[in-house]
Amino acid sequence: MVFHFLWWPRGSGFIKGWIFDLKDGEKDMMSVLQRCKKSVRVSGALGLACVKSAALLSAFSMLFGLVGAVSASAQPVPRATEGRQDAPLMQPDSRSLPDKVVDYDFSSTTASSVNNGVNGSSFGPAKVTANGIDEVAGVYRDNALSMTGNYYVKLPDGILQGLHSATVSTVVSNDEFNSGPNPWTYLWSLGGTGQEAKGSWTVSTHTSLYSSITSKGNGSGELVLNASDNLSTGRFQTLTATFDGATKKLTLYINGRSVGSKDAEVDISRFSNQTNDVIGQSRYPGVGDAFYHGAVRSFTVYDQAMTPGQIARILPADAVGDLLSGQAAALQVPASANADFTLPMSVADAGVTWTSDNPVIAIGDRGKAVVTLPQVDTRVTLTARLTPGAGIASPNHAVTKTFVVTVPKRLTRDEFRKKVFDSLSLDGIVNSDNVRGDILLPSTLNVNDYGFVGDIAWASDNTKLVGIDGGPRAKVGVQNDDDDEGRNAADDYVAKVRRPDCGGAQEVRLIASVSDRSLAGSGGQRLGSPVTKTFVLSVQPMTAGDDATHTRVTSHDPSIVKANGRYYIFGSHRAFAKSTDLQHWQYLSNNLVTDYHRVLDRAFASWPSQRGNNDVSGNMWAPEVIWNSTMNKWCMYLSLNGGGFPYQKTMIVLLTADDIEGDWTYVGPVVYSGFNKSNYMKTDVPKVLGVNPDLTRYDSLEDTGINAIDASVKYDGKNLWMAFGSWFGGIWMIRLDPTTGLRDYGIKYQTVKNVSDAYYGHKLAGGFGNSGEGAALAKDGGYWYLMLSYGGFGQTGGYQMREFRSRSITGPYLDQNGNAAVYTQKVPNDTAFNRGLRILSSYDQPGSENVKTSQGGNAILSDSDGSIYNVFHTRYVRSGAALEEHQVRVQPMVLADGWLVMAPYEKSGSIVPGSSITVKKLAGDYRFVVHNPVAFYSGGGETSPAIYHSVNVTLKEDGTLGGDGIAGAWKVDGGKVTLLFTAAPAAAKLHGTYMGTVGYQTDETGIERLFISGLGGDVFADAGPDATSHEGRAAFWGMRALPRSGTLSGQEIPCSANPVGVMERRRFDPIAESETASLPNTGCAVSVLALFAVGAARAGVIAAGVSLQERVPGA
Repeated sequence: MVFHFLWWPRGSGFIKGWIFDLKDGEKDMMSVLQRCKKSVRVSGALGLACVKSAALLSAFSMLFGLVGAVSASAQPVPRATEGRQDAPLMQPDSRSLPDKVVDYDFSSTTASSVNNGVNGSSFGPAKVTANGIDEVAGVYRDNALSMTGNYYVKLPDGILQGLHSATVSTVVSNDEFNSGPNPWTYLWSLGGTGQEAKGSWTVSTHTSLYSSITSKGNGSGELVLNASDNLSTGRFQTLTATFDGATKKLTLYINGRSVGSKDAEVDISRFSNQTNDVIGQSRYPGVGDAFYHGAVRSFTVYDQAMTPGQIARILPADAVGDLLSGQAAALQVPASANADFTLPMSVADAGVTWTSDNPVIAIGDRGKAVVTLPQVDTRVTLTARLTPGAGIASPNHAVTKTFVVTVPKRLTRDEFRKKVFDSLSLDGIVNSDNVRGDILLPSTLNVNDYGFVGDIAWASDNTKLVGIDGGPRAKVGVQNDDDDEGRNAADDYVAKVRRPDCGGAQEVRLIASVSDRSLAGSGGQRLGSPVTKTFVLSVQPMTAGDDATHTRVTSHDPSIVKANGRYYIFGSHRAFAKSTDLQHWQYLSNNLVTDYHRVLDRAFASWPSQRGNNDVSGNMWAPEVIWNSTMNKWCMYLSLNGGGFPYQKTMIVLLTADDIEGDWTYVGPVVYSGFNKSNYMKTDVPKVLGVNPDLTRYDSLEDTGINAIDASVKYDGKNLWMAFGSWFGGIWMIRLDPTTGLRDYGIKYQTVKNVSDAYYGHKLAGGFGNSGEGAALAKDGGYWYLMLSYGGFGQTGGYQMREFRSRSITGPYLDQNGNAAVYTQKVPNDTAFNRGLRILSSYDQPGSENVKTSQGGNAILSDSDGSIYNVFHTRYVRSGAALEEHQVRVQPMVLADGWLVMAPYEKSGSIVPGSSITVKKLAGDYRFVVHNPVAFYSGGGETSPAIYHSVNVTLKEDGTLGGDGIAGAWKVDGGKVTLLFTAAPAAAKLHGTYMGTVGYQTDETGIERLFISGLGGDVFADAGPDATSHEGRAAFWGMRALPRSGTLSGQEIPCSANPVGVMERRRFDPIAESETASLPNTGCAVSVLALFAVGAARAGVIAAGVSLQERVPGA
């Protein structure tokens, strides 16, 4: 049905006519209204014709259901061709473009003023000027006005007057000047000046691209939109900014590609001063900002906010090429296919044509890729060519993207079953000949070439040695056999290995059974009956010693939590991992890894996001995960870092999950930093401190200004506490509400200098701008232990862990010499003082795989068997490439003289305490390491003087000390050792009395060692200018290798009384008064070394590799 309207408006001085074809609802009344707007901009009044036409069209629209414009995404039926598919006829946004308010073209002139290209507009020319009054000659090159920093362009006043929405689009080439440490620059500004504070809208490319808009006072109510990308330098791009007054949304585009959008409660029509409409001049003229550096070809303002489709229609050809290239990059095609699939036929602004170089994949109708399975695996190249939609300029070059698709050969059912069988493997998971601990087994099998996903079920033929736990249908309760709280519905199976206490290695068969889950893409072939495969494992006895192999992961600031027999690491930058034994790790993915923008962008934009740091992806720091039994949820406390100076705009937020592996749901903010008088209303400060509080103490990063990162959340009885903070104003602690996981607003704190703060709670450590971050809390016995990371984060920055302790979780915390963790003044460099017990340094010793440095960002795990582990990231002493490479380490800790100190090596099995060792068994030649608290590695490789090279110390049976220049005495009492050094070389840093604890550990090369670890001495007396004690105690350890005989760890223990050799495992003191001892229920005499091995290998561990015993598919 076609309706023709012809209207001659009266009294207008010229005839305006419109013809509207309403074809079955294909036109909407927006078309009429768009055509009428021009009369408003030109004549200042809405013509009667417009009113009547709109009214008539509105009536017919309601009558015939004409409710919307044709969708830009509508796709006509494509035509099929031989080997290709023609692009569909695109229908982009059919709405007319908004009217231009001003349009300045700098590409075809060399004058000092440029006329407004909008016919009949009351706005005059744009003038090149240096003072806003006098015109100057501009420099023109490359068909553009070159902005050299000597002038700017003064636009007519009032361009935005009366507009509620607008689009500003400019073709511009950015200059390097705007990205350096030079005076600030602005690309354009419309409205008033910042000094007059009557409202303005501006865009800047300095350092990063952002747009700022406010209709209120200077900084008041201001919205800042930080783009995800900036303009390139040295090439022209189209930068478009839109503000939609209806939706209150500000958006930025580069060459038609959205680079940021943000809600803004602003009305540009309320700008009460509009005398600073400029290109290249500051929003704050006269304050020292520079003029813009770059080049401008055009500057256009439209009277409505354009849609992305409309923006595409105003782009020049080179910008269209860039836009379509980005859209082409987002096209997706399967990497392999054994069945027909559908190709995308359009993107937002173009149709897509497909060609194939091989008839194995033919391009059919409606984008269907028709697959014919070949006799051999075949690689086919598909090419997509993008053709812009109607009204969009043709790009200067063809926009294409190629894809290589593998088409696998046709398989019979038996061949397909064999393919599934061959795909089932444990390579890289276990070493079949050397199984010494638990194995994480997969629950699904993917045969990607055939689109097959199968479920795996596991069984063991000897559940006494290897039991199967977990699986996709296992629902784990809140409590488990390890007394760990929490829930974990992960699909993985765990093969729980119980190593024989005696005899030789035992064979165990694991049987995997694969069944159909999904038939999509499998060519209609079914497995039918399950496919089974048998893996033969050799489970090593306890006498074989500990597993010294490790599978590493990279994760900064790792936190650690145990759930249902598995260990989980959550680190900065979405680096998550899991393990069954703390030695072999697998990366873990969830929605915070794959979809973090959707989860956190809004939260990040609400506070941390700011100029120069506007992407959440690099600012998800140091998550802390804890099970909240009141909420029945896993709670993650994640730092969303904003940084900045002098205000560190950061917040710690809470996310929750029912399953520790995710997915995670955002709940809300817990604590803020970086607030001041101008913005505190956007935080919870009014809820805590009231309205109009005194915030001056938060203005200084040497007072109470902090960076709210690095949460450590712990229960103390029924109370839930969170420590947080970094450098600057120190480390603080507030109480949380266990019913919500958020801040407990019912708890009030007094503001007492250097003790507590009304907003940040109890002060635990640091302050006055001194380093210190990454608080890690742990309780053992009657003490709470607080670990901090001092120094700079990088390889040569001196990052190091320091320890304090307190009887109360809220402090005060003191170090090993009695000095407070809280500073009372700024010190030149707190890594140069013995303040806090440094528990690890850079050292060179036997049994270590390499020399490490910059250890920190740690967390403490108290395991269910009483073991304590320090989990941290470390870098390495090296020169050349990969200086900042880092990995996670898990290292046991022991208690010595009331302090948690490190065992000498990372975890390889379990350490065993030497609780009843004798003088005779302890005596021997040791290599000692002292953890120097006043020196750190700052470069130079392994010749650096900051690296401590282990020294020889002999503990003689007569109770004296010997070695190179060493003199003194020692004694042992129940596994506690006292050493008195009266003489030692200066480089040894050994003098005074030391207290240590004895233990046994497998080193990083598989050698078993006896060690002493503790603290003492009086060498490092300088604890800083505000210290009250200068005792000089520092951490140390000494170790020596134990002799080998027979097998890896000693002689094989026969199993005359227990053929299977599976027993209750216990911790033993391997070096006791007697040379022999008895194992429970066996009556077997064992050697000292064999008995050591039994005790040392309590914890289950995992190895790498597997051998297979295969069963015929389908049998």
